[in-house]
Amino acid sequence: MLLSIEARVFSDPTQRIQCASRLVADALVADHDVSPERILLLPNAVDADRYGSPAALEAGRRLRVELDPEAERIWLFPASGWRRKGLPVVFEALSRIRDPGLRLWIAGRDDSRPWRKTASGLGIADRVRFLGPRNDLEVVYGAVDGMVLPTRYDAFANVTLEAAASGLPIITTRSNGAAEWLEGAVSLLESTNDPIALAQAFAPFADLERRRNLGQRAREMARRLDWERHVSRLRDEYRRIMDARTDRRVR
Repeated sequence: MLLSIEARVFSDPTQRIQCASRLVADALVADHDVSPERILLLPNAVDADRYGSPAALEAGRRLRVELDPEAERIWLFPASGWRRKGLPVVFEALSRIRDPGLRLWIAGRDDSRPWRKTASGLGIADRVRFLGPRNDLEVVYGAVDGMVLPTRYDAFANVTLEAAASGLPIITTRSNGAAEWLEGAVSLLESTNDPIALAQAFAPFADLERRRNLGQRAREMARRLDWERHVSRLRDEYRRIMDARTDRRVR
């Protein structure tokens, strides 16, 4: 049903299409012959007052002490559908890093049982913590040192903006449409299935100053993608659509 609806929209030249990333827009042009003039490129927005707030950071510090007080660095993998989002690659990379102070927290919806078994087989079970689904991710971001998401495909992973707004360094892939809006403020992997490259990407972030600098840059960029500007762009777009329809009726 959804594919049928999409096909009708794509083939109708009067329909405008909103895309959150150039990744998706380019696919529509290349694979569905959609004219670039029909596309509104508008990223999703983030509430920067919620993510990275003093309250969230303070609650995050308490959560870290409660769950992993011995950790030197904690990276967060926030996702549901863990295989598509790249958890196997994260596990393989972590197994190559012989650093007991480096920990991985996993937040999101999936069946953790097979993943616990995999972690045990790779010898990293003591460095991995499954948090399950959370409705307080702003607090979890405040507890960790970075976010990792080597996703195979994501039109726009909202967690990328949330982590950026929280001032975290981010490792992700070019297959994550959200990353293109943080160009120069995220560490990008060329491949979605290269644990060696991912392990190497972690290494520079052992330096606290580097984590802070990249996290601050990401936060500054994420704060520009606020809801007020997003809504304003949408209103302008709908006004343009209505004006165009009025012109057609007059003619």
